[in-house]
Amino acid sequence: MRRALISVVVVGVVLSLVGLVLLSGCSSGREAKLGTNYHDTVTESDPHEGSQQENNMWWYHVYYLNVEAGKTYEFTLTTKNGMTTGIWSTEKYESTGRGFVVEVSPVVKTRKASYTFEHGGKQKILVEAAQIPAEYSFEVTRR
Repeated sequence: MRRALISVVVVGVVLSLVGLVLLSGCSSGREAKLGTNYHDTVTESDPHEGSQQENNMWWYHVYYLNVEAGKTYEFTLTTKNGMTTGIWSTEKYESTGRGFVVEVSPVVKTRKASYTFEHGGKQKILVEAAQIPAEYSFEVTRR
């Protein structure tokens, strides 16, 4: 009886861990490589945060960028169809309280901005859109 209970607990733990791995894989983003121009469209079916009632809904795509600590990177973002779009850095938000590295709008369709990462390694960045569909392109280079 005791061995059967231990077996059930072990199987439950293993299945839970497998589930966590699968769930994290589902929400994972794409790798962004330096010097590569990425084109895509944020749509209603993409993940989102905020509230439509409060007019602060943001849909997003997740990218991961490998960076070196203390190095400056230049972000170029273009809105292809005039929708307000921005590149959000989790690290920038955690260190400054302001997460957008660069934003574009119907008025300013292409913009460049630089950011120096404090921590090296894989950094999560989001391409976020306030209106959809939002067709965009972006590129990251090291200065």
